[in-house]
Amino acid sequence: MHSMRNTLALLIASSKKHSPCKGLRQSDMKCCEIVLWMTLCYVGSCARAACLPDKFTCANDNCIPVEGQCDRYNDCGDNSDEVGCICYTGHIRLLGGQSAAEGTMELCSLNTWAATCGEYFSVDDATVICRQLGFNSSIASNNSLYGPGSSIYTWGNVAGGCVGNESMLLFCPRNPLVYTCSRNELSGVQCSVPYCPSPNFQCANGLCVDYNYRCDGYNDCRDNSDEQNCSCYRGSVRLVGGESPAEGTVEVCNSNTWGTICDSLWGANDTRVVCSQLGYTNASVHLSKSLFGHGTSTTIWNTFGGCRGTESSLASCRFTVPVNCNSSSLAGARCFDCPSPNFQCANGLCVDYNYRCDGYNDCRDNSDEQNCSCYRGSVRLV
Repeated sequence: MHSMRNTLALLIASSKKHSPCKGLRQSDMKCCEIVLWMTLCYVGSCARAACLPDKFTCANDNCIPVEGQCDRYNDCGDNSDEVGCICYTGHIRLLGGQSAAEGTMELCSLNTWAATCGEYFSVDDATVICRQLGFNSSIASNNSLYGPGSSIYTWGNVAGGCVGNESMLLFCPRNPLVYTCSRNELSGVQCSVPYCPSPNFQCANGLCVDYNYRCDGYNDCRDNSDEQNCSCYRGSVRLVGGESPAEGTVEVCNSNTWGTICDSLWGANDTRVVCSQLGYTNASVHLSKSLFGHGTSTTIWNTFGGCRGTESSLASCRFTVPVNCNSSSLAGARCFDCPSPNFQCANGLCVDYNYRCDGYNDCRDNSDEQNCSCYRGSVRLV
């Protein structure tokens, strides 16, 4: 016993004598561990810092569990564990099938896609996979029915642990048996496409998503079919029926449909946001009673407005009181953006200042020809 203690003491003394941590300030040192006769240093500002093989080295030299890489959490503190990710931990996909609802199952872990060995793959595992992907009931296969997948790697302890009620494969207990398999023994899944009742949207791959997600700029279907053939994108605004693009009845896009807005709660802050969203930076005027007509659509949205005036878009405003109206009570706006030395017409148009009092109705409301002390080209003798 004394001999072992003496030997250990000599090893520790030797490691401290030859330690790469030697000379570093204690305040710089996160920890210094003695592992046999080698000292491993973890120092935030030291270029010699290194993490153990089962750790991920952050850009700031922090060491985190390797499982923390590409898991959508900023474990490093500088987000370097979430940079350059091929996939995110827990995501799954099906490859090689006739549709997105069937194929060889691949799971993302440690920033790597890999197929799953099928020896213990069960219908409970397949049920969880289909649920996670948004599909219904499932059929499991374990003989690479849909091909070898895309990766040379396989996970050997994933399948066989699910109860069947989990929401994600990541939440299933791991199979205690770690095993290997050939490319002919991979897990496969065939999911049934869910019924998609109105007013939901049926994706091309069979998924069913809320119709409000249609043409909202996000790939909710995972095959981008909800973002195709869009006449407009959610939250877009336009002014129609005016004498210029800077004025008109307000129309906003929602669920791939242009619609007008009730004027009962429409105010200056709402108009300011609309004009700013359209790129007009100066003053604006809010108008009501369908001054510019009924718009181009029979749809009237009753949940837009309530802006503070500082929002970047109308869709960002918190509208909490739905109202109803008819096509004779629609919101309108007139925006102004006429930098000097241009002339601002009464209707909001912006024309070259040289057109002021030139004898032509350039403003279309003749405001550029009013209150003129003289007309362009006129001469007099004094």
